[in-house]
Amino acid sequence: MKSIRELLKMATSKIPILDAELLLVYVLNQSGLDFDRIKLLTKLQYLPDEQTAERFLKLIDERSKGKPVQYIINKQEFMNLELYVAEGVLIPRPDTEIVVEKVIRLAEGIEKPVIIDMCTGSGAIAVSLARNVPGARVWAVDVSDSAIDCCSINVNRFKFENSISVVKSDLFANIMDEGLVGNTDIIVSNPPYIESSVIHRLDVNVRDYEPHMALDGGKDGLLFYRRIVKDSVEFLKGNGILAFEVGYDQGDKVKNIMEESDYYYDLNVEKDLAGYNRCVWGYKTL
Repeated sequence: MKSIRELLKMATSKIPILDAELLLVYVLNQSGLDFDRIKLLTKLQYLPDEQTAERFLKLIDERSKGKPVQYIINKQEFMNLELYVAEGVLIPRPDTEIVVEKVIRLAEGIEKPVIIDMCTGSGAIAVSLARNVPGARVWAVDVSDSAIDCCSINVNRFKFENSISVVKSDLFANIMDEGLVGNTDIIVSNPPYIESSVIHRLDVNVRDYEPHMALDGGKDGLLFYRRIVKDSVEFLKGNGILAFEVGYDQGDKVKNIMEESDYYYDLNVEKDLAGYNRCVWGYKTL
């Protein structure tokens, strides 16, 4: 039998050390043990049984072929929450936390805000807003069955069944009868925004494993921004807020789409910690 130290050494010849640690913690806990990364590093001489070691090495092979570790262990940290994720759903990124934090600030002072999270995916934005915006009522909307299933699991996991409604819809098509028309305070969206021609050049772990439906934003990457800007005006109250996550080079383009629609004013482009454009938001005209 091999020790934890030996198993990690074998793994790190194929994959990053952090991924190896996460996978080993995962298989150890599947075996009925109680490990986290700190305990793992203090128990380097521990000898897992052969079955556990074999499972670990199989997962190392999966990861070495490009499968994201989040899909293997069905977990991703986001806004200090441990979200469930699965294949068929975009893995939440730290970049999106910038957008969530901005919306939380914008929601301050709005009593019991009504929020639509359009293209919800795993529900990362919806769950984070329900947790951090007092009295919020959130509609989590997506066209993907995988996303609806994953989002529903996260809603139930954090016991937000009474504050989040999960709806399968092609953008706004199936939420016309939800009482949201003219009554929505905030619409937030992290839509597909990768140019169609660029997807084949993405890293293998994204290109071959994450859902293209959640990535492909059409020829110029702006297809869904145009559709959401056009249709959102019917749902938002006067002075309601529309906020988007955008690609690093799309800030001004999305701002222009909102500006040229004549539906929005006081438009803003926010940067992430690396200095890239990450969030565009503005207010609906009265």
